[in-house]
Amino acid sequence: MKNNNAAGPDGIPAEVLKKGGPDLLKHIHALLLKIWEEEEIPAQLRDALIVSIFKKGDRADCGNYCGISLLSTIGKALARVLANRLTPLSESILPESQSGFRPNRGTTDMIFTTRQLQEKCREQNQPLYMAFIDLTKAFDSVSRQALWLVMAKIGCPEKYVRVLRLLHDNMSATVLSGSGDETEPFRVDTGVKQGCVIAPTLFSIFVAAILHLTSKHLPQGVNIMYRTDSQRRAKGQTTTISIMELQYADDNALVTLSEEDLQGILSAFAKAYKQLGLAINIKKTQILHQPPPNSSTPTPKHLH
Repeated sequence: MKNNNAAGPDGIPAEVLKKGGPDLLKHIHALLLKIWEEEEIPAQLRDALIVSIFKKGDRADCGNYCGISLLSTIGKALARVLANRLTPLSESILPESQSGFRPNRGTTDMIFTTRQLQEKCREQNQPLYMAFIDLTKAFDSVSRQALWLVMAKIGCPEKYVRVLRLLHDNMSATVLSGSGDETEPFRVDTGVKQGCVIAPTLFSIFVAAILHLTSKHLPQGVNIMYRTDSQRRAKGQTTTISIMELQYADDNALVTLSEEDLQGILSAFAKAYKQLGLAINIKKTQILHQPPPNSSTPTPKHLH
């Protein structure tokens, strides 16, 4: 937990836990152990104080604000324990195309891959089509019931899922206004918590289920042949992979070699997103077409 972050509903900043010493650590450990064994959690550790952060665009448009949940520091400690336990399982099932909030991965991996795709397509005189998908309120729209089913499907122990649900079931939140006033509490029955350490991993697992739903109905992506022995002129074993999507948490880029294939992938993803309660933000989703070298750029068709 970082210093100088705003405290949640309990008013306890992270610095208190870091400076509390062994005695405080014993009490926190006893509390978390009791939550794990009895499967009950104080409301203060579960609920959230929401602050709206302006992103960009028209300030009068509510869609241009992102709600950040200020969470209990003790609740964050529990979420960190759960996240650490989930990492080995999530790393075994998340696709290679997902680089968001994973060990030894980051945005540079996806940027490098995108540049390689662009360069290789130009070298092979191939067109390249990319769709950069933006989801409407992605983290807030996750169906929790669907998420729990996905967690069970990938092999999470029932005990783990029940404790994880303690941080979400019967959750309520209040909104902190710019003047410092708080609204009346209201129920929050959907979504993973913005600002919670385990939320990105839960969302990535949820999106992995979308790939499973679409995998049988997708056109071919972009095939890349490579070798790792560094002997360019010598005969050796090569490997071919098909790249269809590049992901960073809720950001997704779809790649194909034709406009028709891109439309097919977009339609398949839109259908799968809808099945799991997510929606593509059409206004913020962008299409990139890189034509072959020395060719004219055709007028793009309407993609939907």
